[in-house]
Amino acid sequence: MPSWNRCVCLPGHEGDIRDAAAWQRVLDSGVEPEIVWSELAAYVAGADLVVAYNGSGRDFPLVRDAAARAGCHDPFAGTMLVDALIDLAKDLAAGRGNVEMVVV
Repeated sequence: MPSWNRCVCLPGHEGDIRDAAAWQRVLDSGVEPEIVWSELAAYVAGADLVVAYNGSGRDFPLVRDAAARAGCHDPFAGTMLVDALIDLAKDLAAGRGNVEMVVV
C-alpha cells in the first residue's frame, strides 16, 4: 500500500507547533482539515487494522476530535484500531489470515 502523509492547517493553533521545521512544513504544504480527514478516511477504508503506538491515548482521539471539529465523519469508523508496537500488530495480522494493515 502506498504511504499517505499530509500536514494539516491548524486555524487558531498557530502557536501549538514549537518546532520551527514542522511549522514551516505546515505553512508550505498544509492542507485544509476537511480535505485531510476525507483523504484519511479513503486511505484507511480498505484496511482491517489501523495501528498506532499510543494511539488510544493520543492519535486516535486527536484525529477523531479534529475531524468532528471540521464537520467530517470519523475517518476510523468501521476500522479496527490497535494501540501497539508494529511487531505486535504484525503478529495479530498473521493470526487473522489475509489482512491489509495501514500504519498511521
